[in-house]
Amino acid sequence: MKMGQKNWGKLIIALGLSLSILGTSTTVHAQTSAASLGDEMESSTSEVKYSGIDGTCQWYISDDDTLHIESGTLQAGSLGKSLTSNENEYPNVKFDSIKQDIKKISIDGNVILPANSSWLFTGIGNNTNGISGITEIKNGERLNTSNVTNMSHMFDGLGNLTVLDVSTWDISHVSNMSYMFSDTGLSLIDVSTWDTGNVLNMRHMFSADNTTSNLQQLDVSNWNVSNVSDMSAMFMKDQQLKVLDISNWDVHKVIKMNDMFSGASGLRKLDFSKWQSNAKTTGFLTGTNLNRIRLSANFHLKNSGLGQDTSGNTNHKEWLVTKKGNKSIISSKKLLKGKYLSWAINAKGIEIFDVNIPNNLNKTILNKNVKGSVKNGIATLTIKVPERNGYKANKSLLTFTVNVDKLQASKGKYVITSPEKVTYKKVAATKKVNQLVATRPQRKVTTLFDNDTKALSNSLTSATNWFSDRQMKLKGVTYYRVATDRWVKSGDVYTYEPQSATIKTGDLDQVVMNSQGQVINNRKLDSETTWKTDRLANINGKTYYRVATNEFVPTNDVTIV
Repeated sequence: MKMGQKNWGKLIIALGLSLSILGTSTTVHAQTSAASLGDEMESSTSEVKYSGIDGTCQWYISDDDTLHIESGTLQAGSLGKSLTSNENEYPNVKFDSIKQDIKKISIDGNVILPANSSWLFTGIGNNTNGISGITEIKNGERLNTSNVTNMSHMFDGLGNLTVLDVSTWDISHVSNMSYMFSDTGLSLIDVSTWDTGNVLNMRHMFSADNTTSNLQQLDVSNWNVSNVSDMSAMFMKDQQLKVLDISNWDVHKVIKMNDMFSGASGLRKLDFSKWQSNAKTTGFLTGTNLNRIRLSANFHLKNSGLGQDTSGNTNHKEWLVTKKGNKSIISSKKLLKGKYLSWAINAKGIEIFDVNIPNNLNKTILNKNVKGSVKNGIATLTIKVPERNGYKANKSLLTFTVNVDKLQASKGKYVITSPEKVTYKKVAATKKVNQLVATRPQRKVTTLFDNDTKALSNSLTSATNWFSDRQMKLKGVTYYRVATDRWVKSGDVYTYEPQSATIKTGDLDQVVMNSQGQVINNRKLDSETTWKTDRLANINGKTYYRVATNEFVPTNDVTIV
């Protein structure tokens, strides 16, 4: 009985047989069950339009224009060239044209890729403009890549590809990844766990040379790139990529980095502080819109194009930098020449000022490194009035504007005088301290005082801990500062240091004190017993170990064990 081409395809699928077209003979091979091969077989309603063998992998094109590849090993070379069919079996069919109608690829079995997998998925599904129409490579995780050494151009030009899973690939033997994902339509490429230690070439790996990039998510932060020599144009024109962490990369062997980030205008921050390389970096940052960049003393970006668009026009030309605690605004050119190892921040619309503050003390009070926002030549400044020991200012902030166009900058900043005068009133002198204080548990609340030692309505709760940075004494009373313009009396708290230790009592039962240094009459520690202590407290000039929330023992009465 003679069967039509489509019915023959149905029979093959229904019987679990696959068609091998080799030379001029047609052979039907029986094979083991799909389950034993890990292959996914189409239902009997699918029609096989064309089929054949590539390497040892049987393949067929189903009626929905999906290329199915079953278990085996693919041969080297692009699928567009290696997928061939017997013209006698399919007369009057231009198979090279049919291959261009493929829209999807389905990996239906465990497929081993050849060592040379360069250009592997190219040459099929091409639209009239030459951009591949392939939208999905299903079951990409089934591709065995453990023997692959060359992945260059592997998905190059698949501009409509949106679905691909390569997250579990073993690429530990790969040395060439140049152009691997160049000009694809992928928005997410999960390569975060790849072992790239043997890769030598990453040239144009993720670039968008001929298409508009859709790439938005890419995590390469943990990559080992210590053997890579070429990273040129690696992320070129990836305009939608906004975050990229390459801060820990070891690039000491890289020779070429030209155009590495050229046109990657979505990036806002790059950290090169750990990079060490003398690589060529021409055009390295041309066309980027970085807001923050951190440089390295051992990585030079001469001719990198920082601050220029892709046409060479100045873009972000000024940067806010900090050197030895001093801020200034400098050009991109100066930034690349100097050794500014802290973060450089895009200074568009920003100027730096040193502001003299007129005052009633007839002293020079200079507020340095004030950042002002500039619009239409007018800078707006808000300044925190400096504190003077023993004085209180009549205001805490100064806000004013200044016409920058009428000023002359010196060393990247302006020196001006505030139009407002500050009046300081003498108050109790203070000194710096660095200590922890605790409110007493037996008090429900602890009163707070302002800088003038005026009692406030708010207070601190009992048995709470606070950091104190200043101390003052007024009319014989000592105060500790626990917040801005907030003080407590030293007699209302005790100071302490954290201490984790075990103490042991002596031959007699041990008397216990409260946080005011008063004996607790109904409480003693048994003789020759051990206790945990968490802090060393200073109460009324004497030191104590705390053994409970409001129980303390003198340090001289016990021993640490």
